[in-house]
Amino acid sequence: MAQDDRYTLATGELGAHRLSILNIIHKPYTEFLFRQVGLEPGMLVADIGCGTGNVSNWLAQQVGSAGSVFGVDMSAAQLEKARQNAEAQGLSNIKFTLGSAVPTIQDYLKNLLTTF
Repeated sequence: MAQDDRYTLATGELGAHRLSILNIIHKPYTEFLFRQVGLEPGMLVADIGCGTGNVSNWLAQQVGSAGSVFGVDMSAAQLEKARQNAEAQGLSNIKFTLGSAVPTIQDYLKNLLTTF
């Protein structure tokens, strides 16, 4: 998939810095939410819109070596930073893929609406 031109957020160091600030702010209740919905070791988890991988990396630590995390983002630059961050943390149970959830969500809603 080619990078989507609709990606409107800053990338590179500026984008990574912005996402790290957002991660600091939102991390406590993001982690709380994942624990509440039953995140546990061994799970397979997808992080759609993973950006630089802050949440993906935390998820990879939580699911452990028996689990896997797949991060998807529309920005090749964000994914490169995500891969670097995962490697720096020694995470081997995580994979990042260039992609968009938009067509998937549109297909899901279309199928959902046609079943009723």
